[in-house]
Amino acid sequence: MDLETQQARFSKIIKDHYFRYPLMQVQDLYKLIYQAAMGSEHAITDEDSAWARLEQEVVKLNKDVRAPELEDLSPDGRIVRVNLRPYLLSGGDIERLFKAFMQTSKEFQGDERNLDRYATWAMALVEVNEISLSQGEFAEFFEQRRRGGHSAVHHSAVYKGAYQPAYRIVAQEYLRR
Repeated sequence: MDLETQQARFSKIIKDHYFRYPLMQVQDLYKLIYQAAMGSEHAITDEDSAWARLEQEVVKLNKDVRAPELEDLSPDGRIVRVNLRPYLLSGGDIERLFKAFMQTSKEFQGDERNLDRYATWAMALVEVNEISLSQGEFAEFFEQRRRGGHSAVHHSAVYKGAYQPAYRIVAQEYLRR
């Protein structure tokens, strides 16, 4: 897929997320970009802890389904966010999801060049005010992460409070198996 098509698809992903989550902050946009480029590689320290966290999250889920079951993150559609509430309500298998999550973290190779490219595309949307975030804040936040080796971040308190995110990042190909 050429870069122009990738940019158009990624711009649509960002706008869709912003429409669905209008209280998104700069760090939430960065998190989306990071997940699209890097997958779930940052999320696993050890398999037992990752399973325990997932089980705890599932127990605490409310039944409010604001998000779709799957949300594209990467322009090629390979990396998706699987939202736990709708996934489980539609009969999704938590063990299957966990296996896909683990396989993604072990096998998907993130790409910092894509991270930089996606950030550039996101900044273009901010600059034309398709996303109402501060250009200066976004540029500064991204630059700080870049200097720090593109570290992962948590969702903002505003985002967490409003949307109670509960999901796993997976490569779709592993979820289908």
